[in-house]
Amino acid sequence: MKINHFIYSLLFIPKCIGCGSRYNIFSDKGIREDVFCLKCRADWELEKLEACSGCGVAAIDCTCCPSVLDKKYIDCISVVKFGRTRCADRLIYTLKRRRLQSAFDFAADELAKRWISYCGRTLEDLSGAVFTNVPRSYKSILNYGFDHAELLARTVAEKVDGKYENIIFRTGKSKDQKKLDQEKRVKNVEGKFLISEDFDLKGNTVVLVDDVVTTGSTAFACAKLLRGSGVKKVIVLSIARAPIKRVARRTRGSRIKR
Repeated sequence: MKINHFIYSLLFIPKCIGCGSRYNIFSDKGIREDVFCLKCRADWELEKLEACSGCGVAAIDCTCCPSVLDKKYIDCISVVKFGRTRCADRLIYTLKRRRLQSAFDFAADELAKRWISYCGRTLEDLSGAVFTNVPRSYKSILNYGFDHAELLARTVAEKVDGKYENIIFRTGKSKDQKKLDQEKRVKNVEGKFLISEDFDLKGNTVVLVDDVVTTGSTAFACAKLLRGSGVKKVIVLSIARAPIKRVARRTRGSRIKR
């Protein structure tokens, strides 16, 4: 058995998607199925515990929403913060550009655990929630050959014994959101999405899966359509979420630090 493991490790030495180093997939418990080396995996676990700048709760338990999202009807839950550390950024980069099954399995496992934890804390019955995804742009699908958000949503639904439906579609082209501010992002996605008429969503809870939520503009556009079709509540489930900015208020006799 040890000889077979040694030969296997020589032929198929994986690279950590966090730091790019090759790492040993074997442990005392057998073959370790992971996308990170031990160091990056430890960093990933620490990222989940980083406090939200908005509420002070650990990222893995935070439900803060970007200001554009209506907290009354939309919850925003994620696993880690985005743009702060290497592991989250590299995982999302890999999901977008490589159809690496181990990366999708890892991300889906993390999202499934986050969803189960969320369901355990809420008083609502979410057993009948429908999973769907924010559709990827046609240009990106042509470039990379797949919709990473759809694959992720389908995998998460399978892991939690949920139901996946392809509900939202793009109706046209839109500019890349990366270089736009929040106001322009909201305008950029207006009228770019369409809800399928094949499903009766009235009174249902829909879980909107995406890789990362930055300003929330795209999630807001999709959630607005879902709410308009009779959906009771939309829960945005993402791997990462951009840090919530705490707004400083000027008070008499005090100065705002810059």
